[in-house]
Amino acid sequence: MQVPAFLERAFAQRLRSTAIQPIQWVLGLLLAAAVSGPKLGAPGWLVVLLATLAAATALFFGVCYVYFMRKSPDALRSERYTLQKMALERGILGDSTTGPLTPEDVEAQPLRATASERRLESGP
Repeated sequence: MQVPAFLERAFAQRLRSTAIQPIQWVLGLLLAAAVSGPKLGAPGWLVVLLATLAAATALFFGVCYVYFMRKSPDALRSERYTLQKMALERGILGDSTTGPLTPEDVEAQPLRATASERRLESGP
């Protein structure tokens, strides 16, 4: 059955988007609960509590965003972007299809001309 293999691969590639994504999830859940609470007949004190917690979480989110924006902007970028940036800085070549390439692999591979370059060589 291919479903377990698909799920295994999906969970293996699961990457954290940003440093503040967990706060976004909590904020989303609290806002959803605060908005839907009165419609579902929740007691007034519970709605006020949820709205207060949502406001505090929104304030905390803003403070964290400004902190990371000043101290570590890379923490606000996706983890995939950060890993690719580190690979480029260290001179690791390759992609998700070929995997990492060594300098010997790069020198051994012939350069391939694109279709437009081939047309230029053959003339108009």
